[in-house]
Amino acid sequence: MTDNGFYDVFKCSLESMKEKSISSLLATDSDYQNHTNQQNIAEEQYMALNLSVEQREVVDQLIDARDKQNINLAITSVYRADALAKRRVYTLDDMAEEHLHLT
Repeated sequence: MTDNGFYDVFKCSLESMKEKSISSLLATDSDYQNHTNQQNIAEEQYMALNLSVEQREVVDQLIDARDKQNINLAITSVYRADALAKRRVYTLDDMAEEHLHLT
């Protein structure tokens, strides 16, 4: 298989992943589950606070800004990975040969 062919198959596979498959991966990811539980606890504590409307708006703006920043970082990471993959897509033989040189 050519390097471009491998990249095309890899890209197609990623694009064809369904939300259901990602959900099942996240359901078995203990780190993700732990973070989700921590977020739920923090949200319950936040909602129980006796904040003024102005205080709540400031906190909500901070949370929104951080969420947008995290989303942008994730998107940037995907673009970087895609750019790296386009520059050099390794075949299994390439990876095995490189591994032998590194060990």
